[in-house]
Amino acid sequence: TRSTQADSDRPYLLRAQEPSSLAPRSFSTPASTADTCKAAFANATPAPADASEWPACDPAYNAHCQTWVDVPFPIISPFLMRSDLQKLDTAKDGLTRLDCEYPLYARRRLELMKQGLGDFLLVQSTSIQQERERLDALIAAIETVAGLSKVGIRVERTGSDCRIHFMPAGLLWHWNGERAELTSARPDATGVVNLLIHRSKSRTGLRHLSPSGPALDLLATAWALSMQEDFVMMAANSQPGQAAAGGAAGEAADGAAEAEMAAEAMVVSFPSGWSPHEKLGRTMRQIHQPVADGDGLRRASPGLSLAIGQKGPFVRHVWNLSRSAALDQHPGRQHPGLADKAAQADSTRPRSDIWFRCERQTTLAIPEFERALFLIRVYVAPLREVINSPERRQTLVDALRSMSDAVIGYKNLAGLRRQVLAEWG
Repeated sequence: TRSTQADSDRPYLLRAQEPSSLAPRSFSTPASTADTCKAAFANATPAPADASEWPACDPAYNAHCQTWVDVPFPIISPFLMRSDLQKLDTAKDGLTRLDCEYPLYARRRLELMKQGLGDFLLVQSTSIQQERERLDALIAAIETVAGLSKVGIRVERTGSDCRIHFMPAGLLWHWNGERAELTSARPDATGVVNLLIHRSKSRTGLRHLSPSGPALDLLATAWALSMQEDFVMMAANSQPGQAAAGGAAGEAADGAAEAEMAAEAMVVSFPSGWSPHEKLGRTMRQIHQPVADGDGLRRASPGLSLAIGQKGPFVRHVWNLSRSAALDQHPGRQHPGLADKAAQADSTRPRSDIWFRCERQTTLAIPEFERALFLIRVYVAPLREVINSPERRQTLVDALRSMSDAVIGYKNLAGLRRQVLAEWG
């Protein structure tokens, strides 16, 4: 029996998965609880219009939803900070995943949206023409994702008219080429629609001088509320010298800025200890500037930009250990287990207090618009359930021992490493 702070919210099968494995190892949680969860989703009743019980999961959503959670296990030894992009086989695994944790992710996003759309959706201010290109690129990306992943999204196009059904969230987005409209497809989503439209109308600036700006706001938020991934739209960088300014010491520009992509729009609700506001408008090299032992990653930025913008889809994983089970670990917000720095570094606390945090990152090229989509799915699970074999235990121990002091500091792992090594090493 699991004894975690999220037990009451997670009545389903949780399993740890090797990224390349087709037969994941199951956790001890009984598989029958997945059937209970599935039945509860299928029989859920519509929520009130204030969205207090949204999302109420209907049979159409349930048909696309896994009743278990595949937690990747990407730990290798020795630990190296590298890009390690791998080609994603979309016939076996989707660009995005939809599982029975979706309501937890959706409700947390809704909480952030209630605080203000400016903290939920970040978009770089550009020209009206670029705003329309950005909207068209996002429509194309969603249409591709819907075709490659069974996640309850349907796109209908007739000339310039476009309708996108977001079944998990119960939302319908409609664009007639001149204006956008968002409506609820289920009673429980009415309050969400009202809130979203109100937040969008409160935004001002150059982006909203044409219909494309509000249309993009509605589309991006509707999509974000319908999936578990965060996303960043990257665009071909047009500011020479920008990459060099954020590059490692001794690196010359050499046209790198023109070759790199920069973040122009994002919905990142669940950052792993970084601020999305600080990444908007930055090139890949600048985004990775704080990464410890990341010189190779920064030098590879032009090549990475070319790859994600023209090829793929790709997948990579990033992992860490944490004292907090919170999905959102924004440094500017309070998190249980992380507020007290001394507690975070305390190596005497029980192992049951350690959480395994993993990001599954996928990419989608949108070459016709000189853009790419970067998707981030965050998984959080008790460490003791992920490290469920002697082989995994040894792999984790070896990886932690091989980390440099710079990486340990960057990942805030000093106390956690001491604790794991003392118990397992």
